[in-house]
Formats: sequence, C-alpha cells, structure tokens
Amino acid sequence: MCVSASVCIVIKWLCVGWCGSCLMVLEMFALGCSYVDAEPSLKNLSADFGKIPEKQDDLLQSLGAPHVESFNYVLREGLDKAVKDILPIEFELQNGDRIRIKFESAKLCSPVVPPGSYGVKSPYIFPTECRQRGITYKGHLITKLSFKINDVQLALVEKDLGQIPIMVKSDACHLSKLNPSQLIAKGEHAEEWGGYFIIGGHERLIRMLQMTRRNYPFAVTRSSWKQRGSLFSDLGIMIRCVKDDQTSTNNVLHFVRDGSAKLMFSYKRNLYYTPIMLILKCLLDVCDEYIMHQLMAGYEEDTYMKGCLMNMMQALHEEGIHTHHEAKSYIGKTFKARFYDVASWTTDEEICDFVIRHSLAIHLDNNEDKFNLYILMMQKLFSVVQNKCCVEGGDGLMMHELLLGGHLYLQLIKDKMQVWLQVLKSIILKKAKPTAGFTLTNSELNWALKKSGTIESSLNAFFATGNLHTSSGLGLLQDKGFICPVHTPDGAPCGLLNHLTKYCEVTSTPDPQIVANIPSVLVSLGMVPLKGVRLITLNHNEQFVVLLDGKVLGHVEKREAPRLVDRLHILKTDGKRVPQTLEIVLVPMGRKCGQFPGLFLFTGPARMMRPVINLAAQKVELIGTFEQVYMDICIYPKEAYEG
Repeated sequence: MCVSASVCIVIKWLCVGWCGSCLMVLEMFALGCSYVDAEPSLKNLSADFGKIPEKQDDLLQSLGAPHVESFNYVLREGLDKAVKDILPIEFELQNGDRIRIKFESAKLCSPVVPPGSYGVKSPYIFPTECRQRGITYKGHLITKLSFKINDVQLALVEKDLGQIPIMVKSDACHLSKLNPSQLIAKGEHAEEWGGYFIIGGHERLIRMLQMTRRNYPFAVTRSSWKQRGSLFSDLGIMIRCVKDDQTSTNNVLHFVRDGSAKLMFSYKRNLYYTPIMLILKCLLDVCDEYIMHQLMAGYEEDTYMKGCLMNMMQALHEEGIHTHHEAKSYIGKTFKARFYDVASWTTDEEICDFVIRHSLAIHLDNNEDKFNLYILMMQKLFSVVQNKCCVEGGDGLMMHELLLGGHLYLQLIKDKMQVWLQVLKSIILKKAKPTAGFTLTNSELNWALKKSGTIESSLNAFFATGNLHTSSGLGLLQDKGFICPVHTPDGAPCGLLNHLTKYCEVTSTPDPQIVANIPSVLVSLGMVPLKGVRLITLNHNEQFVVLLDGKVLGHVEKREAPRLVDRLHILKTDGKRVPQTLEIVLVPMGRKCGQFPGLFLFTGPARMMRPVINLAAQKVELIGTFEQVYMDICIYPKEAYEG
C-alpha cells in the first residue's frame, strides 16, 4: 500500500462522521497521488539553476542605488554640513551669565548589540534579525556639544541622541560589502539592493518625490498670489534655494500692480514681504546710482522699467532710508521680535545679517553673489511683465528634480536636533528660574542633558505614520525618457505614482574640486567674468548671462555661445575638467515671447539624466530634463544633420 493510501485510511478513521461523498473524494485524491513521481523533473530548468552568482546584477542594484547613495551622502558629508548649519542657542541667566550651546559634530553608528550583553557571539545586528524579532534596524546618533559661559569655552560634552533608523545596504549597514553568498548566509536575497528602512519589523521606503528644480529662477503665474497683499499680481519669479546640506527655502519676487516689486522669504513657517530695493541696499554698501546702473545694464531703452525702478528708489528715501547701514538697521528693528532664535543682546544690523544668511538666497555665501542674483531676477520679472519672455511654470518635467529619501532624512535629523537644543535651553532656564543666583555648573549641565531626552521617538513617528512635523516648515509636497509614461497604479494615485525608466540615472553630489574649476574653464572658453563685464556696456540682445547653480558668473557673446557649449559637451564626456553630470542649457534669443535667454549650468544632486551618444565625441553623454529641450536628438546616427 502506498503512503498516500495509508494517509487516506487515517483520514477515514478520523472523519467517521463525514458523508460518503466526502470520503469518496478523499479516496480519489489518494489514488491520484500514487501516480506522482517521487522526484520532481528538472529537465526544463536552466543549467545554472540554483548556482549562486559571484557578483550581484548591476541592473537590479540600480533599483536601490539612488536611495542608498543619498543615505551614503548623509554618512560621508551631509551630516557634518548639517551640524555646522544648526543654529547655536544663546541666552542669559538671571545672574547675568551668557550661555552659548552649539553642536560641534555628530556621528551615525552601525547597528550593534548593547555593550555587556550576555552570550553574544557577534556584536553586529543584521536586517534579518530585525524582521524576525519585529524591531527597528537602528544605530546610535552620537553628538558632541560645546558650551560657553561668558565667552569662556568649557570642555566638549558627548551626548547620545538615541538610536535612529539605518538604511539597508548603506555604508552604515553590515550588508553593504557582502557578496551574494555572504548575503544568503545572513538570510538575505542574493540580489538584495536595499534602499529602505526596517521599522518594527516592517520594511519602510521613503519614495522619491518630484520637486522644483533647485537654484533656478523661473517665471510663474499663480492666482493665489493676488491674496498675499494689496495690489499684488499673479506674476512672480520663484527660486528654490538649496544649500549644500540640502536645506531648502523659497524666495519669490512678486510684481505689484503699482509698478513695484516685493521679495517674499520665509522663516519658521512664516512668510515675509519686503521691497526689493530695501533688500538690495542691505546686501551691498553702494550708492543708488550703482544699484540703478546694475538693474538697467542692457535695458537702457526700457523706459517703463526705468520709471518703476526710480519710483521704488524714491519710496525708500521717503521712508528715511538713505544709506546701507540705515537699511540694515530698519530690517533689524522690523524683524527683531520675529526672529526669536537670535540672542536678546544682538544688534539690529546683526539681525539683518541673520536674515540675509538664513532666508535670502541661502545657496550663496557671498552678499555680492546674492545681489547679482536678485538683479537678474528683477530683469527677468520686468521682461515677463512686458511679455518679452514667457511664463515657465513649475509643472513641466524640465523644471523638476527629485527629493531623495536620504536628503529628506537628513533635513528631519537636522530639524529635530535644532528642536532638541531649544528643549535643553528650556530645561536650564526652568531650573534657574526659582533659584536665586543660579550658576550653570558641570553637575547642573549633566542633569539638564539627562532630562533633555533624545530625538529617537520623533524619527520613529515619521516612519510609522508618514507624517512630517517640523519647526522649519519642511513638508512633503504631494505634487518621457526619464519617468515611465505607461505603468502607473489604477485608482486615485493614477498618474501621481510613477517609476523611472530603465536607463534614467539620478545624479549624486559631484567632486567639489571639479565644480570649483568650472568658472576658470568657462573663462578659457570665452566667458567674460562678472568683474570684467562691469567695465563694459552690456547688450542683452548680443550677450547671454551665465548662471552656475544659481550663481551669476558672467556673460558670453551671442556668436561665441554655441561654440562654448559644444566644447563643454566634449569636456563633459571626459569628466576630468567638468563633471560628467553637468547639465548645459543654452536658452536661445530671438524667439517671440520665449524663455528668458541665458546659459544655465547645473551640477547639483537629485537631477534626472539619461545616456545618449555624443556623435562629435563618439562617447556616451548624460543629458538632463531641461537640457534636452534645446537639443537635437536622433534615434539613429543617419538621421543627424548639420546645424
């Protein structure tokens, strides 16, 4: 009797209460089982079935590459840059002591078991264990803080801000350097590509979000802007400014229907509107004639623009603001009560410097560079108002880039560390309030550090709910060749959730030394630098402005621009003098109501690029979403034509 028949007899014995038809079905099932081969046939399988590959598949690894690379950026340099940009906390005790607390460094550690654990064979924690135990794959965030009392530096203090999630396959993950055989030994797939977090045993992914292209001023029309103030129009020039640590903020240059312009900037979720002429006077200590000359350079024949600028300048003098220092004092007095992060003893001009540094064109470090950018935005605004160039809008793919999971995670960490400093300040002040003559000693400081807690729960709440609550206003914006136009889920998210095409690449942070070399390369190719441009008369009908990552570098002659761009494309394929991910956009002149002309260069991360063949260099070149709009790209080489 076969095994299946004996199983059927056992079932009969157990199920004596069943009807006859049920027993008949079980007997037929047992008879059918007797004809099944004891060993499965492998004749239809490939010869290498079951063999573990020596290395992982590059195409599969590319699925998680943008996520992993963005988190590795946090580990390599992003966290250090973010810590340096966190504002120090300054306050005064009742006894007159002035306290200054600042983060000096931070380090994100790999997941390990707590020290002193009993019976530990290996200190490393792997993702499989977290999935099975229903815990979070996390590592300690170790920071060092400096304390000053009346400008006397105390010893650095180390503070553990808790264990925060670590991305799988990142450099902080113990799987990052393992080959397929080693991955299988650790309970993972041979082709594990990572890019996600493990929270409470569940895999969580921060999906890529489409954002406005960084550091490029583009013309926008929005009807809601009319509600922002008296006589506000729906026209403006918007720029999303992004620092090296991926901190971002928006500046909008609004056109007001009385012919003036106001600049919108934000701080701690609050929006502020300031006359642009007041901002220009705060940035540089120059005379009114110099400001007017820069604004009108190349637009001397535009009488409407000149009249509007004269009226704006006159309005400042009517308010009693005549000099650079008077403008800075006016800004400082106006915003002193609103910028509460600044110490109470800060002067008005120092508050103005704080506003400029943290709210105005934050991607630029130099006030002169910010001045030049706002000059360009003013020229573009009046060109749009007079229909000399078109409104660009923010819906086109060429105006988009991506917000990567690692970059968002870094901003969340930075914001929570800033909030933690405020909590520490509150604890110290609360301790000092009921005690006359309170002095901040080492013991009192250690007590306050213990009471201040960690940022662990805040980050876990983000991963658990997907809700992002920050003090800086950071939020998730639920907003061919790069994004697949076909595959998208049905129902409500149709068209909103997409995926990248097979060969689309997401740029990472380029080599800073190569980026710093770009201005000298441009000068060698024919660009006139900004210092030299001011010595000659500009003509915007014959010269292109050159903008690199939101910084005005100079101008190039119209007849020289195509040759310069062609040379840049050749250098770009090589990648030695300029980055291979450099995006080169030459917006031409002469088009009726076309885009504002200029040569715009982009090197930043999180841009979408795809490979094409550069026929002149016979090499592969990466092109971006904005760049391809003004390029001639053929499917086959024989389709190419001169010019």
